[in-house]
Amino acid sequence: MRKAAEHEPISRNRCKGASEIRNPRLSMLLTGTFGQYKALVPSVENGYFSRLLTVVIKGANPFDKRYVSSKGGQSVIPKQVGNRLLRTYESLLSSPEREWSLTDEQKERLGEHLETEYATLINLLGDNFHSAVVRMAVQIERIAMILTAMRGDSALSRGAGNELTPESNSGRMDGESLMTFGTTDDVWGCSDEDYETAEVIGNKMLLHMAAAYRMIDGDATDLVPEIKPIDQRKVLFEQLKDVFEWKELIQEAKTQGISERTAERWNDKWQEQGQVIKLEHGKYKKVG
Repeated sequence: MRKAAEHEPISRNRCKGASEIRNPRLSMLLTGTFGQYKALVPSVENGYFSRLLTVVIKGANPFDKRYVSSKGGQSVIPKQVGNRLLRTYESLLSSPEREWSLTDEQKERLGEHLETEYATLINLLGDNFHSAVVRMAVQIERIAMILTAMRGDSALSRGAGNELTPESNSGRMDGESLMTFGTTDDVWGCSDEDYETAEVIGNKMLLHMAAAYRMIDGDATDLVPEIKPIDQRKVLFEQLKDVFEWKELIQEAKTQGISERTAERWNDKWQEQGQVIKLEHGKYKKVG
């Protein structure tokens, strides 16, 4: 399981001869109680902790009548979703093999984003959380890649091959994206929409892993601690004066361990959302 998580070659030597899996690929879903989870991951230094995406769920649901329903119960929706995934897989399998990649801008953004998350989470949880944040970069890329494949489901399932057009993809295409369904390009790029979705999912996964981390370490007062996001964007915004200058924004961002590029992107977002207006060059005002 540890090797397959990063596609590392698996080799074993036994008396009956050697065996090797050069490119292991494994998809797995495990469910269980916290006690069962801790038996698999007894410490945060265990290699499984950073390689498994963990979701912590509080079991406070009422009795589900669908279990005794005569109309298929719990099995209906998973079967429908499974059939859709199967069609997508078959379509991709019959298509030419292509390479997938984030755009250069998205790679830079991912690095900056996780650098900020890293500083925050390591400060809160300690150095043992290092590997979970570092490996989340790979996980976010994988999630984005899956979204790219799923975006092409409706188009690919029509079997139109290289005649497919970009409009068949429901994602928003940015100008630098290499992803096309209308050419024979060997590389699929990721749309900004899919990257942003993957980043949000990755953030949630880190929060769930932080909860599991606290549970394993025994620091949590509750078996399943409340999972709250750390909104650094909100913290930075609140620390700024009602009227602030660009240099003040950058200085405050650096104080909080936020890169200049990230602060610039957040300031642009505030302006798009109407939270900030630009008074003049290098000078801004909060709204409301």
